[in-house]
Amino acid sequence: DVLGAALATNSFGLVLYRLGDYGLARTHFEEALAIFRAAGLRIGIAHTLRHIGHIAFVEGEYQQAAQCYHENLVIEREIGSREGIAWGIVNLAIAVRYMGDLAHAMELWNEAMPLHEELDTKYGLAVCLTGLAGLQAQPIRTVQLLAAAHTAFEDSTEAIEPHYRAEHERCTNTV
Repeated sequence: DVLGAALATNSFGLVLYRLGDYGLARTHFEEALAIFRAAGLRIGIAHTLRHIGHIAFVEGEYQQAAQCYHENLVIEREIGSREGIAWGIVNLAIAVRYMGDLAHAMELWNEAMPLHEELDTKYGLAVCLTGLAGLQAQPIRTVQLLAAAHTAFEDSTEAIEPHYRAEHERCTNTV
């Protein structure tokens, strides 16, 4: 079963990603992506692109991460996944921020935050607040946003992904 193979390969890639074996995880994700593309499975393509983007990001390949996140977001919009759209915008915001496009990052954070509020995803809200904090010119506003992000992270039951942790630590260390 081709679909089963793609799902298993993608799942194994996720395990490797969480273990920090980014090279082998990328290999599995790229294999799964090829299968999903050949089968025309848009949701599989979208999720796998997001995973490849995460690896590119943690490896400092911000342009490639942004490309993966952009393609992911386009597909998420086409299939109408509200949660996928919210996370796609967040991921793209982080990548473009690291590429130095602060104005575009600010627009994306401001677009994603109400979606995460509407979906009641504390984790997503925390990531948005962290991103906005990192773009503030006023230190007091930065501290306020980081405090709100910290509370939202604590209220969430999810573990912080490496690329979100890096953004949170970068923002916290600049205060």
